[in-house]
Amino acid sequence: MRFAPILLALSLVGCASLADLPGVRDVLTPAVRQEQAALKPGLYRLDPDHASLSFSLDHMGLSTLTGRFDRLEASLNFDEATPEAATLDVLVDMNSLAIATPDFTDTLKGSDWFDVEAAPQARFVSTGISVTGANMGEVTGDLTIGETTAPVTLTVTFNGGAEVPLTGAYTLGFDAEGLLNRSDFGLGRFSSFVSDEVVISFSGEFQRQ
Repeated sequence: MRFAPILLALSLVGCASLADLPGVRDVLTPAVRQEQAALKPGLYRLDPDHASLSFSLDHMGLSTLTGRFDRLEASLNFDEATPEAATLDVLVDMNSLAIATPDFTDTLKGSDWFDVEAAPQARFVSTGISVTGANMGEVTGDLTIGETTAPVTLTVTFNGGAEVPLTGAYTLGFDAEGLLNRSDFGLGRFSSFVSDEVVISFSGEFQRQ
């Protein structure tokens, strides 16, 4: 295996010494490209170690309340000749919610809010993709939380694609952001104090299968 000696060295010296090893940084740093040719066709799956999904909303005009979901799965399938025909399917483990304090997290997981015992997963399935710029696009899809499904649009930035030496996988990176209204999903309580509008932010790497 080409990188076996390097990986063995890393296991012996630790990541903190990586920069001190002659030539290692150049060998391990992927050559990321952002042009359309970097969007190689195929089936991709999200690398859970390099993915984040968070949300934020205004709290009484005094602060921005933020939270995150720590476990999610996603698949991306497309043909470079017709990127608009790509499909994206995301599953979110609602039990992985983390916000502010454990008590507050448990409250939001309860039956008055996400009711994760009855609905342990949320799902986003794309219904359309449009290219809006050299490395920009919009993904529209149906988001299901609990028993409610509503449309959501994400603005997506393609960060680039590259062969990643450490994993041996061709990898695509994306950032995405979208807006939704809590009330569309039956979660509109206390809208006089907490904004109905929620900002959704995603960043992640997809590995070609």
